[in-house]
Amino acid sequence: FNGGTIGGTNILSGTFIWNGGLFNSATLMITISGALNIVGAGFHDMPSCTLINNGTVTWANGTIRGGSSGTTIYNYGLWDAQGDQELNDGYGGGTFFNNYGTFRKSAGTKPNSTTIQSGVAFVNDGTVDAQNGLIQFFGSFANSASTLSVENGATIQIAQAVVLPGGLVTGSGTVQAPSITS
Repeated sequence: FNGGTIGGTNILSGTFIWNGGLFNSATLMITISGALNIVGAGFHDMPSCTLINNGTVTWANGTIRGGSSGTTIYNYGLWDAQGDQELNDGYGGGTFFNNYGTFRKSAGTKPNSTTIQSGVAFVNDGTVDAQNGLIQFFGSFANSASTLSVENGATIQIAQAVVLPGGLVTGSGTVQAPSITS
């Protein structure tokens, strides 16, 4: 997908390459065997969209902009950030990332980061896995009985206090937050 607009309900069971363009008021479901590769250097716009990932999202490049009357991402599979990019609420109105699978940062370098901007609510009921570089959460961050995994040299920065009711922090990297309680 190199540009234009996609709407309606869409099911991906193969590999879909997203260079740029607009998912407008769309529902996009990625099956267990499906893959979405976000590769274009520009904007990947998702106003008023729902994305349900049961497979693999490889986020190699570009800024994802959500919002309008709400954008919701449900990650049940693997969401792999392979560089230094940003997810924001560029259209206003709320963007929500619900992680039930694994949100991984596997590439990129400090001081650059994969950034989840303010206006984006991130709920982690799975694993946030910082293997490389820096992941920054500037919006609300909720972490339940889940895992923050940080490899040596990687960092997770959270702008707000974090509650880990039964959650787990593993690895030899760094988790930075105003306060962490469990």
